[in-house]
Amino acid sequence: MSSAKIRVALVGLEFGAEFAPIYLHHPDVERLIICDLDDSRVQHVGDRFDVAARTTDLDAILRSDEWDAVHLVTPVTMHAAHTLAVLEAGKHCTCTIPMALEIEDLRGIIATQRRVGKNYMMMETAVYTREFLYVNELYKQGAFGRLTFLRGAHLQDMEGWPDYWRGFPPHKHITHALAPLLALTGTRATKVHCIGSGQLREELQRPYNNPFPLETAIFRLAVCRRERSFGLRERSAVVWVRCPAGAACPRRASGGRKRSRMHATRSGCTRPLLLR
Repeated sequence: MSSAKIRVALVGLEFGAEFAPIYLHHPDVERLIICDLDDSRVQHVGDRFDVAARTTDLDAILRSDEWDAVHLVTPVTMHAAHTLAVLEAGKHCTCTIPMALEIEDLRGIIATQRRVGKNYMMMETAVYTREFLYVNELYKQGAFGRLTFLRGAHLQDMEGWPDYWRGFPPHKHITHALAPLLALTGTRATKVHCIGSGQLREELQRPYNNPFPLETAIFRLAVCRRERSFGLRERSAVVWVRCPAGAACPRRASGGRKRSRMHATRSGCTRPLLLR
């Protein structure tokens, strides 16, 4: 394994500013540049964390040989285009969720990553929470026995968020609820049945032609790698729900703590549940 340090560009500083001190203090990062279209935000974040390299020009970063990797924390509607541009520029790419909004874009990113040979990572944070890491360790120790059913929920009030989140289809933002269950079992989904319920306010339906504030799905999973030693063809189900736009998250309303600083920043919470 190479011991060389990497040079990282952090692009999108509204929520992305939270990552600046992580990169600045990471032992494997040599340099950091921050980037945002809003120059005042760039200067504010740069001054706050003492970041010398600053720009408002993503294209300049992609043209430069100074940077090895780009972390995208840009609006969700731009994830696919930005990711493809980063990979085509010959740089490693990591991007906040969701990876893309359309199946064709997902396939395009995968094909491009394989062709250019650079690393890509979707930054799903729920699999790095203390809660998940604790449950994952218990599972590895055999504390749960054989899993036959899993359930995940992601409840989020998105009022007051940037406009591109208004009326966002719930299951295009599914990874906080689903990823921990797939990571825990080391498997993938093979079949899904999904239904929507409720009705968004009319003005919230327009951006994505989506009427539903809440969606629920049942997934069939492939053979669980951790259960193969039992000789079983494991089948698990996942149910995922989301609060209606404008509704307070029940967990927060009842006084429950948010899962992490990252989720606190985004005003949401994730609650994976395991049932034997």
